[in-house]
Amino acid sequence: MKKFITSTLLLLCFILPINFYIIGEFIGMGFAGLFYNLKFSGFGTSLLPVTKDIEYMVLDIYHGKTMISSIFWIFGSILIMVATILWLIDENKNAVYKKITSLFILIGGIGYLVSIFFQYGFLFHGPAGIAVPFGIPLIFYLGYIVYSTDFQ
Repeated sequence: MKKFITSTLLLLCFILPINFYIIGEFIGMGFAGLFYNLKFSGFGTSLLPVTKDIEYMVLDIYHGKTMISSIFWIFGSILIMVATILWLIDENKNAVYKKITSLFILIGGIGYLVSIFFQYGFLFHGPAGIAVPFGIPLIFYLGYIVYSTDFQ
């Protein structure tokens, strides 16, 4: 049962947002998930997949802190995706895979925090706006569960 709950929570991380943010001085707001960014502002509503972030970096639309922040966010997303694939394929048969999976989850969560630090500052508040990373503690908790629990 614990394996099912952990697998479900890992898969929910791909759907549910893990960060809420306010842009600048309340110009807009949005939610960020592992592979998407949903923004609401006076200019309209937009759903940006992670591929658009990569495109903006390649076209030099993103630069400076925004580009560094996006790189760390994409890095964290890739690690969480690889960890989820390892978790679902391995079925907890190999302790080494379990530790690697938990390490990828924890490093992915750190990547998200570093991304937010670059964009908003260490107190999640700065000139770029305010960030509330409400889903990142869940990611750290999932990494802990995968590392410490024996599902057998």
